[in-house]
This record gives sequence, structure tokens and C-alpha cells, in this order.
Amino acid sequence: MTGPRLIYAVCTWNRAGRLPALLRAMRAQECPVPFEVLVVDNNSTDGTRGVVERIAAEQGGAPVRYVFEPEQGIVPARNRAIEEALRVEAESLVFIDDDELPMPGLLVAAWNAIEDEGADCVGGRVRVQFERDRPSWLVDELLGFLAAVDHGTSPFWIEDRGTPIWTANVGYRLALFRTDPTLRFDLRYDRKAKGIGGGEDAAMFWELLERGARIRYRPDMVVSHLVEPWRLRRRYFLRLHAAAGYRYGRFRFEPRGRQMFGVPFWLPVRAAMHGARAAGLALRGRPALREAMNACHALGIIAGTARRWWVHRNGGAGKGGRAPGGRAAALALLLCVIAAGGALHTVQARTVGQWMPTAAELRTLPGYCQDRFRYGPSRKHPVIARWYRTFGDDFIHIHHFCAGLNFLNRAKMALGDKRRRAFNYQRAYGNLSYIITHVSPRFPLLPAARYYRGQALEGMGRTAEAVRDYLAAIELKPAYPPPYVALAELHRRAGRME
Repeated sequence: MTGPRLIYAVCTWNRAGRLPALLRAMRAQECPVPFEVLVVDNNSTDGTRGVVERIAAEQGGAPVRYVFEPEQGIVPARNRAIEEALRVEAESLVFIDDDELPMPGLLVAAWNAIEDEGADCVGGRVRVQFERDRPSWLVDELLGFLAAVDHGTSPFWIEDRGTPIWTANVGYRLALFRTDPTLRFDLRYDRKAKGIGGGEDAAMFWELLERGARIRYRPDMVVSHLVEPWRLRRRYFLRLHAAAGYRYGRFRFEPRGRQMFGVPFWLPVRAAMHGARAAGLALRGRPALREAMNACHALGIIAGTARRWWVHRNGGAGKGGRAPGGRAAALALLLCVIAAGGALHTVQARTVGQWMPTAAELRTLPGYCQDRFRYGPSRKHPVIARWYRTFGDDFIHIHHFCAGLNFLNRAKMALGDKRRRAFNYQRAYGNLSYIITHVSPRFPLLPAARYYRGQALEGMGRTAEAVRDYLAAIELKPAYPPPYVALAELHRRAGRME
């Protein structure tokens, strides 16, 4: 084979000023095999082609190839990169974004993972850097929404959505796309120009997981991601979550229970409750952004689900009149949440959905939960700092584990109230699912989270899913007794004691 065996691709739109440093760093990468830098110009108007041609003419480094993709959008650009890599019969394709810089050794690690370790897909760390001072409200928990990725310093095989990798720093075995021409980035999750959201990389990650592809995390694949000032606003995080919720509701959400216009009744209630919590926190001078983001995500799901219902009802887009949505619908939904949120906030302490444990409930929770609810999340408090040293950075999410455990206790105590019991099992499931999908595989409480979520699933009547969680807990920690006991009890109730 005389052509490049690896393609290092960047899709770009109107970032000519940043391309010289990026392209020089890409060309300077070491790689065990011949590689080519591919620039996919996604309809730029700022002289991108001239910059690329000038850098390509410089002496030294890997060759640079320029292609122009006239269809605006990150998905057409990424799919064009795949087709170009297939056309030259390369074996691997690695992506980087045009607001990043690769660290030395990235391509060596990517090639080793794909060719030597047998990975179909590999991703690494994304370190965020800021053009201006980092806002005080931008806590570490939110950096993932700016594309930050750091799953630790040891490589491992990724088996679930809890440890995602993004196209900011990802490589693929091209045989995936060569053998299946339908496997491409999904146009439904496209993002054009400076649009917010998208999710095409998450959709590809989910698709590969569902297909059973071998996905590898390599911490020695590192890029530095420069965050522009316009992303360092609370409004950006709210819009990002609304857009993500809309796409989830439009394409992936499966409504359950009683519905109106395709939207289950419980979903607006959830949006209202998040809005109420955000308002309550803001009134008390406490950080409210995370709850506001949750409210926007729920609103987005409502809008996306309603849109899907309308399209299905009228036999496809463009039929049966204009679909509900747009700014008017969003405003109506927002006003609904504000109104319902105000009412909910006044009675929140008396509802079954109160998130904070009572003083009596707090005494039944582990010590780290008691300290987290008493002292808050700040590492500056010496007690909380001690727990961070014990559990690592994932302790930032511990309140979801504690809330899930508390809701589970409430459900088990509500013996005579089916509605309250079902509600609390659902809340326990939601909080424990958050923990499972947001912490690293080495988080010490992950086996317990799997076990307790299995308990919630049992309470919801979803026994098969509960069994999967119990088995996952055992796989994570074979010496952990509770899931064995739970499985034995299921067998006893089923009359299978052999």
C-alpha cells in the first residue's frame, strides 16, 4: 500500500485564524505508519483554503489534503471525511476539532489501540482551556458540557454510556464504515455553523455500543480544547440542554403512561419541579444553574415529543398544517413551568417529591451523605475535602446517589400508598441512573448504585432489568453480598431454588 494508512481529519468552518497552529501540530505528530492530514472545509468564507495551502507548502511534516464540502453542517463534513478516507483505502481515521490542539503521542496511542489492541473505536482526554478567566459559577461538574473528557489515567474498554468519548478526540477503524455503508453520522443530529447542540458524536457512540463494537479509552490520547468566551455564559448551558432535550424527545424518547399530544403527563410536572427548585435556590442565593438546565432539558423533550407526535399524526413533515413548536410554543411552555413552579415551590416541603431528606431521614443515610447535605459540595470545607480524597473527583455527583438511596427508603416505607411508592421508586431510579452514567468505572460506590437501582427496578415491576443490574454489580465487585441475596430472593419467589 503506497497511500496513507491513517487519516488525521479536521472539519472546519470560518476559523482560518486558528488553523496554522492546529495544522502544524497535526503535521508534527509521530505515527508508526504513513498518515495524511485531511482538512474538510465546510463552506468557509474567511480564506480558509488559502491558509491550508500555505501550511501544506511548508517543509516537513505529514502531507496535507484540502477538500471543500458545500453542504453546510458538521454531519455532512464528518461523513465527507469518512468517504475521503475510504477512497484512499486508509485503515484508520482520527478526528480532531478546529478549536483544539493535539498533544504529542496522540496518533501513536490511537494506532496502537486500533491495530494492536483490536479496538474499533478509541478516544482520549479533552482538556479545556479558556480564552478569558473562568467564571466562578463554572464548577468542575459542568466542564463535561464544554466537551471535557477525563476518565482517569489508565486505559480500559468502554462498555456503557457512563464513560463517553467525543469526536473532539476519537479514532475509528475504517472497516466499520467500509463493511456497512449505512453506518455514518446521523443527519438528524446535525449542527450548522455556530449552532448549539448537535449530538452527532453521541449518536455514533450509542450506535457503536448497541452494535457491540470494541471501544477503547486511551488516556495518552490528549487534546487541548480552547473554549471561546461566548460559551462561558449561563444562557449557553440552558440553550444546549434545551436543544439536547428536543433531539432526544424527537428521535429517541419512548413515552410511557397517560399522554396528551404524545407527551406523558409526568413530564411537564418534572419540568415544573426542576423550575421550582431552580427558583427556590436562586431566591436563597444558592447555585441554581444545574436545576435550570434540567428544566430546559425537560422542556426540550416536551417540544421534541410533541413535534414527533404531530408529524406522525399528519403522515410526515409538511402535511396537515404547521406543527406546534417554535418560539410561541417554547414561550408557552416556559410560562407554564414558571407558573407551576411557583405553586410547587410553596408546597414543596409537603409533597412526596421533596428532594432534600428530613432530619430523621438524614440519620438513616451513610456519613458521606449526611456531610454532603449538611456542608454542601465545596471542596474548601475540610469535611467535604476529606470525602473527595476518599472517593475522588466523582464525589461531585454523590448527592444523586444519596437522593436515590433516600427515595428508595421512602418507597419501601410507603406500604399503603401505591402512588407514593411508585413515585419514589421512579425518583430513586432516576437519581441512581444519573450516578451510573456519570461516574468513572472505578468509582467505589458504583456496585452499590447498580444494586440499589436494581431494587428500584424491582419495585417498578421491571424484574428483567433489575436482574441485569444485580449481575452488573456482581461483575464490578464479586465479594459484594447484596446482589447475590437479591437474586436468591427472586429465585425463591419464582419457586426456583435449585
